[in-house]
Amino acid sequence: MSAVRRRRGEEGFSSVEVVIIAPAIAVVILLMVAFARAVTARSDLENAADAAARAGSLQRSYPAAVAAARQVLAEDLGTECVGGPDPNWPPAASFAPGGDFVVHVSCAVGLLGVPGVPPDVDLHAVGVSPIDPLRGLS
Repeated sequence: MSAVRRRRGEEGFSSVEVVIIAPAIAVVILLMVAFARAVTARSDLENAADAAARAGSLQRSYPAAVAAARQVLAEDLGTECVGGPDPNWPPAASFAPGGDFVVHVSCAVGLLGVPGVPPDVDLHAVGVSPIDPLRGLS
């Protein structure tokens, strides 16, 4: 006689429990990964927007500022955004000593970290950096 006795009708219960619980655990794990990915992507996007605004504010001309900001966004975000980042710049008239260089960046991010695998979420960030008010005096 075996050391462990089973009640009648309980054979196979553990396999039924695994079949029910395993997918639920997998869904919870995927949700945790998606949430962590969204938080990381949001942080990366905000840091890239701030760095792009800073790089743009250090330039002497508006075209050079936009080019520097674009380069920083491309370097910092790389393949983070599905289809690349979508930056918006302030009008050229606002690029003056004492003003601010503002970068608005939109980005679609795959939450599971695999491009093209839904769900994608749209993130937005704004970077602002002041332009030196004494820059034109030298």
